[in-house]
Amino acid sequence: MARKESKGKSPERRAEIIDAFYRCIAKRGYSSTSVRDIAAEANIKASAIYYYFENKDDILYTLADHILDSYRRQFQNFLQREQHKPPGERLTLGIQFLFTKIAGDRDLIEVFYELFNLARHDERLRRSLRRLYRRYREEVAEFILKCVRGSNLSAETARSLAAFMVSASEGVSEQWNLDPKGIRLSTMADMAGRFVEYAVDAGNM
Repeated sequence: MARKESKGKSPERRAEIIDAFYRCIAKRGYSSTSVRDIAAEANIKASAIYYYFENKDDILYTLADHILDSYRRQFQNFLQREQHKPPGERLTLGIQFLFTKIAGDRDLIEVFYELFNLARHDERLRRSLRRLYRRYREEVAEFILKCVRGSNLSAETARSLAAFMVSASEGVSEQWNLDPKGIRLSTMADMAGRFVEYAVDAGNM
């Protein structure tokens, strides 16, 4: 049975619970995290969690969207700070953000490792992650098009570049987490930037 929303429920407290759940997964993994662990991390009573969520799985299914919203805000704040710079420079800085700020977040790496494993046998979570990545790629593609306005880069090519950058940054992230001395995130960001520049200059792939 779906959990009914209540007008008396605080969105801020709900977000605090999801954030606490995120930190618990990053520290000890999903299977080793209990509702009591989440409550302790959020500094609330365990009974309060059931006011907002049916159970631990219910929190899990909201986590992917919560993560995307958090990083979208960070990315938008970053773009706002850099809006005065030339489009080409903003594109370079945006790629660096994806490959260093996001790909270099160890907690995020651990949480997504857990989510991917769980999604192998959980269709609802798989759908949630699928929506997350589609939205993520769309936003990256939109960012690329804004930075190369006036070029002959097509929307289709921008979407392909976005898919490449998301996939490449996550692959780099996994390798860096395993072998931080063998992988330099800034170097990988430079390589991705060169590839994007080539695609923009070519106008198509």
